[in-house]
Amino acid sequence: MEAQKFLSGNDGRKAESEFRSWLDRNSFPWIFLDQEPGNGYSNYLRMDGVGRPDYIVIVPFVGSIAVDVKERSFLRPYNFYISQAELNKLCGFSSLSRMSIWVVFYASGDYAHFYIANLERVRSMGLKRYAMRDGNVCFDIPVSWCERISSSESRGFSIILNGINNI
Repeated sequence: MEAQKFLSGNDGRKAESEFRSWLDRNSFPWIFLDQEPGNGYSNYLRMDGVGRPDYIVIVPFVGSIAVDVKERSFLRPYNFYISQAELNKLCGFSSLSRMSIWVVFYASGDYAHFYIANLERVRSMGLKRYAMRDGNVCFDIPVSWCERISSSESRGFSIILNGINNI
C-alpha cells in the first residue's frame, strides 16, 4: 500500500479543489494537470523518473511554477512527509521543465489553511530520511520550513516571490 493513501485515507482531490478555489479567489492563472492515466499528458511524462505536479501556476511578470498539492496526516509532531519516489519524480519534472517546484500541504481534513514550501529549498536544508512499515522511504518536512497560509487569505504569491529570492 502506498504510504500517502495509508496515512491520509484519501486521494487528495478535496485538497486540490480547495487550492484551486484559493488560486481563483486570488486571481492567479493556473493549468490543472490531470493525473488520471491517459488524460492530458504524453507518454514521455509517464516514464520513470518524471512526475507531474498538479498545477502550473502563472505568477504574473515572474513566470510559471509547478505546484503539487498533498493532503497528509502529520506523521511526526509538526512534520509532513514526502516519499522518496514522489520527491524523485517531482525533481525529475523540475530538471526537465526548469520550473521551480512548490509543494502545498493540507493537514488531513483541515482546509482552513495550507502550508507551502519550495521543494528545492527544502532539499537543500537536509531532509531526515526514514523507512515506513510498508518498505517505502520517506522524508520529514518540518512545518517550520513551510509558510502557513489561510485559505481565506489574499496574500497572493508574495511568499513565492520571497522564496524565489531566497533560493
